Amino acid sequence: MASPRFLFRPVREVAFRPRPQVSKRKITPIVQTRFASNVSGNDQKVTPIPEGEKPQGPNEGVSHSMHVSEEQKAYDKIQGNETSPDVNQGTPVQEILQRDNVSPDKVPQVMKDEMQSPGSGQKRSYSTSARRLATAEMVQSQSQISENGLIQGMEYPDAGPGHKFPLPDVSDVSRLDHLKRRYDPVVEQVTKSIMRDGKLSIAQKNMSTILSILRTAPPPQINPAFPGRTLLISDSGTPTPPPNANPFAPVPAPNETQITSLPRSTLPLHPIEYLTTIIDSIAPLVKIRQQKGLAGGGASLPIPVPLGVRQRRRQAIQWILAAADGRKEVNLAERVAKTLVDIAEGKSSIWERRSMVHRLGVSARSNVRSGNKGRRR
Repeated sequence: MASPRFLFRPVREVAFRPRPQVSKRKITPIVQTRFASNVSGNDQKVTPIPEGEKPQGPNEGVSHSMHVSEEQKAYDKIQGNETSPDVNQGTPVQEILQRDNVSPDKVPQVMKDEMQSPGSGQKRSYSTSARRLATAEMVQSQSQISENGLIQGMEYPDAGPGHKFPLPDVSDVSRLDHLKRRYDPVVEQVTKSIMRDGKLSIAQKNMSTILSILRTAPPPQINPAFPGRTLLISDSGTPTPPPNANPFAPVPAPNETQITSLPRSTLPLHPIEYLTTIIDSIAPLVKIRQQKGLAGGGASLPIPVPLGVRQRRRQAIQWILAAADGRKEVNLAERVAKTLVDIAEGKSSIWERRSMVHRLGVSARSNVRSGNKGRRR
């Protein structure tokens, strides 16, 4: 068994350093002493400050924009002097000139004239106060109102009591002068039909271009190959004035099909009537509806259904737009205008489409009675 090892080495000395003692500072309190006002020893009289007022310095309470008298009064108040100048009382300029012995050469000419004129002084024959005059007028007006009781309304001989201006003359106003119905019904219906994505301003611009092309187009001629393709024109009679010339005349356009009495040669001079005549000429009178269950076994039968004026015109406008999409012109307004001119000259296939719908309606009119039998009363 190994013997334990013992360390016989000298021990190192450890140095213990005590903390240095710092002497505390003795702070002597500052004694606020109030020095007397008479340091030199002279017995001077000091005015005591009244209760409720704070002591002020030499420049406190004095504004630099004050008058000389106001500034002196402020200084006297600070120092406690009883005698101070009266601010409300002014000194005449003549007294200042006499007191200071100013030479007459340095006096302004205006003051010389006032001093030499008899009876000149500080009295004025007019008043410089505008506030007093306004107050007097207000009091006078209030007294008049109280006497009359109520303010009378303005009366004019031309307008009647209570109106400033007379009523306007409505004899020259037409029915189309309404703000929301100021356009022709056919023009508005065509404009809404060619509108895309809600852009009404672009549609109105295209409609204006269409009417301009119709106005500059040559008069329509009758096609000898198709004598039945003619517009609804009454060639007998003289040209009628434009519609709605009289504000109290009936308006045939929105309620019935318009047959114009304008001659064929003058149609382009009235583009709105020209457009209305073209649309009403190709508008179908009926539409074919397929009714199920009339023949039995689920078979459907065609039934002609009459259309109103706006429905007929809408169907004609849809046919015109469908035919205009197949043309080669780039601009929409040009395509629609050229299609309308072809219809007026009898060159469009829309005439055949209209006649086909009418032939189907005539052949299917026998199914109208069987269609009414299946309905409940």
